[in-house]
Formats: sequence, structure tokens, C-alpha cells
Amino acid sequence: MEVEVKLRLDADNFQRALQLLEHAGDCRGTDLQDNFFFDGLDDELAKSQTVFRIRRIRGIRHNNPNQPLPYTVTLKANAILTDGVSCVEELEHSIDASLAEALIENPNLLMSSHSSHPILNHVYQRASATGFKRIGHFKNTRTRVWWDGLLLEMDETHFDFATAYEIEIEHLDTLAAKSKIAAFLTQHGIAFCNSCIEAVRASFLNPKQRNTKGGPDDKGKGDIQFRNINPITILAHLQLSLPLVSTGRSGPLPLEYTSRLHIQTPTSHTRRTYAATKAREPYAPHSIHLAPLNNINEMTKKLG
Repeated sequence: MEVEVKLRLDADNFQRALQLLEHAGDCRGTDLQDNFFFDGLDDELAKSQTVFRIRRIRGIRHNNPNQPLPYTVTLKANAILTDGVSCVEELEHSIDASLAEALIENPNLLMSSHSSHPILNHVYQRASATGFKRIGHFKNTRTRVWWDGLLLEMDETHFDFATAYEIEIEHLDTLAAKSKIAAFLTQHGIAFCNSCIEAVRASFLNPKQRNTKGGPDDKGKGDIQFRNINPITILAHLQLSLPLVSTGRSGPLPLEYTSRLHIQTPTSHTRRTYAATKAREPYAPHSIHLAPLNNINEMTKKLG
């Protein structure tokens, strides 16, 4: 079981926090991580709330160019994230570089190579699939900082549509760790909130699960529609992955604001502001629309 504190920041506050923490603590290095996600041909793992990932790690600082690239294979299941504390069942182990690259190139090789690695075998048994596919990929820049008895992982997660910024802390006493870092951030005027999604972010990587409309060529409609995903899951993804418009608040956003959360999302030529609508019930059926705001101050006043 992996238990972590997860706090979300916007870009400016993240950079300020990183500079302050590196100055106050000891930077242990920065890695560039390539994360590749896989599932069975019929989405067998997703149906059981399981995420299968292969990660390629490249050191940025203090990097030895002659050192082989480390790879890890990870299986996560039944993720729960409450009040900025993530609990998830996790199996993780290193994997041979040549096998990892072969699986990234051809996921179906897992059908014949699963017996060579314990976690691959676990994935094979759990999925009971007739084949495997790659469902998504994103990059992550992770800076590790040792500060006040805590190892902080400062993450910049680069999706194709936005960048998410998080501070992660794996610690036995998560409440004490969260209180300590929250006090530091508050003392320095750095705004943050609880992250609200973890393992299910992988579902956002599958283009079949989202249908987007809007942009400079569709007469200003500016609607985005996500189909076949629980609306609360969508909002959680958006809160994690896209920067909040400033509301003058610091700290976590109360849950009751979730269905009225306003965000900024990039298009090819512009950035538009949206408000989440039609999500007032926890399990509204099958779709959610994000409608453009005519006045950015309108939603800010509603939240204030």
C-alpha cells in the first residue's frame, strides 16, 4: 500500500515553492520520467480500477551519460484520495531496459513474456485479456528535495493539453507531513489545494474517452464534451490538470464549489475560460458540458 500526501499548485506558486524549498533544504536531483500506460484490448484493467504503467527515468542533474536508463513497471489498484492523502494498492519493480522498450513498442509481447517478470505475470493474470494495447503517455519532471525531515517530490506532469503541478510526500505519518508542508507554504503566501485525483488520470490519456468540440474555427461555440466518464471524475481531472483562475482564496477549495469550478484550457490559438455545468448530482448520466463564460468576474463573484 502506497500512502502519500498530494498537494496541487499552479505554475507560479509551484516555482516559488520549489525555489524556497531548494534553498531551505537539500536538492537530491531531478529526473525526467516518461510514463507509458497499457490495458487489455477490451479495457479489462480499467474495468477493475487498475492501472498498469512502464516508466523510463532519465536523470537531468548529476546525470552520468554512461549509466543505463532505469525502468520500472508498476501496477496500481483501488486508488482512494481524500483531503490530499492518497492510498493505493501498488506493486512496483525494476525491469530490464530491453524488455521495457520492447513492450512499449509492442504491448502484445506481454502475452509471451509475462512469465519472465513477476509483475508482468500479475498483470497477465489479472487482466485475462486476449491482447494488450498502449492507451496513453505523458512526461513528468520530478525534483526531489530533502527538507525538514521529509523527502518532497516536486512534480511537473506534462499532458498534451496542460501541465499539472504537485508536491508529493510519502510518509508514515501523513497528517503530520501534510501539516508541516502546509504551514511552510502558508507562511510564504503560496497558494495550494488538495489534489483530487490520482490513478484514474490515466483514463484521460485515452482519446476514445473524450470528444472535444470548440476552438477558433467553430463559430465561437467553445464547448467541450466528455462522454462515458463520470462527471465527478472529469472535474477531478480538470482540477488536477488545469490551472485555476485566481479567486482570491488560498488553501483547498470546498467540495461544494466543485460543480462550479472554473478553469482555463488552451486551444490552438487562444485560452478560453470555462465553467463546469450539469454536474450537480454525483453521478449525472454519461456526459458533461463545459460552457464558456462571457465574464470571468461572474464566476469569481459566485465563488467569493
